Formats: sequence, C-alpha cells, structure tokens
Amino acid sequence: MHKQDDTDVFEIFKDYEDADQGGQHGILGFSYQVWWAVQEALVRHATEDDYAVVLEWLQDVAILDSSVNPSKVHFIQLKKNESTLNWTLASLIKAEGEDDNTIATTTVPILLPQQSENTQKINKKVKVKKTKIPKKSILSKLYHHRDRFKSCSDIKLSFISNAPFTYKNDDNGTSKSKDEVVLSSLSIIQKGEIENAIRKQLELSDESVINLDDFLLCKSVLPVHETHVFVTGVLASMIEENKFKYEIVSPLKTVLIIAQYVFNKAGKIRFAKDFNGLLERAITRANVNEYIMMANGSSTNTKKDIESVVARLNSEVAPFYMIEDMRTELNKVCIEVTNRNSPIWGLIKNVKSVYDVNMLSFRKLRTLTEVFEEWLSKLKELSNFESGIYSEGCVYCLMAMVIKNADPIRQLQHIKISSEPEEAK
Repeated sequence: MHKQDDTDVFEIFKDYEDADQGGQHGILGFSYQVWWAVQEALVRHATEDDYAVVLEWLQDVAILDSSVNPSKVHFIQLKKNESTLNWTLASLIKAEGEDDNTIATTTVPILLPQQSENTQKINKKVKVKKTKIPKKSILSKLYHHRDRFKSCSDIKLSFISNAPFTYKNDDNGTSKSKDEVVLSSLSIIQKGEIENAIRKQLELSDESVINLDDFLLCKSVLPVHETHVFVTGVLASMIEENKFKYEIVSPLKTVLIIAQYVFNKAGKIRFAKDFNGLLERAITRANVNEYIMMANGSSTNTKKDIESVVARLNSEVAPFYMIEDMRTELNKVCIEVTNRNSPIWGLIKNVKSVYDVNMLSFRKLRTLTEVFEEWLSKLKELSNFESGIYSEGCVYCLMAMVIKNADPIRQLQHIKISSEPEEAK
C-alpha cells in the first residue's frame, strides 16, 4: 500500500464531491464496462509496466500508469449509442438538458389586498426562476479532468462507443464517417466549436487555451454481446504470441475469474478520500498476477475433494442422514460456489472462521464425524449464524471444502462477502 505523502499527485487521486458516482451503484452484473476493464488489464499485463485500472472513478474507466506513484492517467468514457447509427459533433458538444425549461412552478403564500399578516393566507402558484447551473456535454465532462489533474505529466482522454463518428468534410461539405477521430486533427472551424462549447460549459475565460491533444473518439471493437468470448480470444491470441510469462491452461476460466474480481472491486462504493482508498476498487498488476495463478494453479476438483470426505465419513459409519444429505447437496454446492455473488459465500465465511478458531481442539477429536458434529454445534452458537435456505448437508459439504482447502476456500479472502453499500464518510 502506498504511504501517503504531501505531493499533489496523491492528493488529487481520490473521489470528488461534484463527480457523478452513480455508476458504482449501477454495476449489477458483468457489464460492458467490466469486460472493457478486463481487456485493458490483460493488454497492459502483457507488457512489463505497472498499471491500475479503476472502474467508475469520475468516468467509466480510468487507467493509471502505476499502482504506487502514478503520473499518467487515461480517462475512458464508454457509451452505447442506442438512438442513432452514429455520433455527430453536435451531439458530443451539446450540454445535457440544454433544451430544458429553466422556469419552475412553485407554490408560495401571499396576502390578500388590505389584509394584515395575521389574516388568513392563500396559496398561489407563481413562476420562480431557478439558479442556472451550467450543464456539461460529453466532451466537456471528459475535458474537465485535464484541468483537475494538470499536475500529472500526461492526461489522455477517450470517448469510446459502439457507433462510428460523423462530421463534415471541409473540402466539399459532405459528411464523413470514421471509426477513430483525433480531435486535434479536425479543422479549425470544428475545433473552434468544440473549444467554445468547453469554455462555456466549464465556465472558463475566453482566453483559456483548450488542449485537444490526446483527445480521441473511437469506435470499440469489443462486441456488446458474447463479450466474454471476445476477451477470451484476445487472451488466447496473446498467449499464442508468447506475450505472457505465465502458463495459462484455461483462458476462459482466467478471464471469468478476473472479471469477477473486477466486478467485486467496482462495487465498492466507499468514498475514496485519498489514493489508498481509490486503490481498493482498482485492479493492479499484482492483483492480476494473483488471479492468473488462481485460475491456472494445480488443484484437484472441488467435487472430488468433497467426495473423498464423504468416503471417509462413510468408513467411520457416520450417521446415515449426514452422508445422504451431503450426497444430495453435493452437485448444488459445487455449482453455487462458482457464483461469487451468491449468499452462500456469507455462510462459507462463517464455516471457515469457526474452523480457524477451533482447529486445535478439532484435531484432538478421534473421528471426522465428531469434528463435523462439534463444528456444526459451534456454528449454531454464532450470533450472526443463519443457514437460511441452506440445509445441514450443504453446511457439511462446505466443511469438507475447508478441511481439504479446496479452490473456493483459497479464494475466500478475495470475495466480497457483504452486498450492503459502504457509506461515504
């Protein structure tokens, strides 16, 4: 973890009260943004450079050049265009709600003529003008970061969509459609329209220099549907080209595990007061190293782990229903633990914590049957223990996973157990 110091960089890499953080609450599944972040992390992981990919920080995705001492940042806003076939310059510089009526109707008490303050008041609707707050366009919101992070040596801005971009050709006035547009390469007139819109919407002076360098509009190659298949293909191609030092035997499993942890981290909505707080919802090179090893490390099948414990209990002539219940729940449990958002992970946490506390006393018991019975008894003593929809057979299967240190248990420390939002402080 980075040690906080007095430099500007570590003071500015945090959340801001005036920034839109709503997307953090909206990530309820493996969204397009999650898969974009996974792809970006994998592409950067194929190099030797450090990085940190942060979802829902000021814009959809922010990529830092370091997880320790960042000096460069790339802000990427991802947006699907579902209303038209392409984006136009006018749509990108138009302020949100620009056509909205700024006059509000409200009800206020007034006095009838020739009546004192003590006489009865009546209500009348009058028009009151709202305080006018400048609205921002898509490009203005992105450009705002260039001023906020001016202490960084390099700021890149990208607006990425599933649709191409159309603008007028200066030579003959016809429309030109492109998949990639660098704003600094546009005509003087078009750049002037963008610059004037940014100055007005960000309330900058007329003399302010608007820097459109490294400001890109790009059509994404990442598909909206079957996105995991595409990202798996990206990883497989990099493996084929020997861009990864690690042995990756299952590209699909690798991208799914990385996506799960990107999703979990992006769901952290605690207000980041500083850089260390921001890193809590970032994916770094160290994180991805760990996830790759987790996905491709040597391990036995979880189902076989549980079956071996059932065989041991059977040899001890354990209670009939203990064994039968475990056999009944076996397949269900093995499937459910693959869902990192399932409530079963709260139960797993309790099962594991009781084992950790009582491991020495459990080892003194003669049979595994006695261990399981004592283990269940201590679980039920927990004030927060609630098996809910899960049977005792399910709990016994989870105990077997803990005993065998199966794959899901080794991953437990990375799983976001609680789904309750963390309040900003």
